Amino acid sequence: MKHLAEEYNVVKIDALNCIDCQLGGKGQSETADPEHKLMFMGVGMINFFKDMKTQLLNQGVAEDDFKKMFSNIEGFVILDTVDNSKWCKCELEKLNTDVQIVETRKIGVKNVQTVILDAIAETAKKYLNVKDSV
Repeated sequence: MKHLAEEYNVVKIDALNCIDCQLGGKGQSETADPEHKLMFMGVGMINFFKDMKTQLLNQGVAEDDFKKMFSNIEGFVILDTVDNSKWCKCELEKLNTDVQIVETRKIGVKNVQTVILDAIAETAKKYLNVKDSV
């Protein structure tokens, strides 16, 4: 990623992945769950696993084998970005993973906005020689 960013004169958002970005970037997901016992679930992740389950079942994979993917997870944490926690909870329960929802965090979209604006400011400093931007 670093090579690509340099080649195309862009700055990578300071986040490990989409969940880290939603939590504020800079490794916040590692801080929130240093032992990797939780799975943070937003709309995108839930839809990903819904689609995966459908595909696997259509290929003849047993539902118990789908559940095994979550066997090391102690709980789900719902990331409520746009007042969608009820939908998230309902859809997670439909997945039938045997993993409990342990927490809902109303995080909104401010964290994503912040990491994007930080990247824009870094880009302006690095490539446009702007001292104080965004």
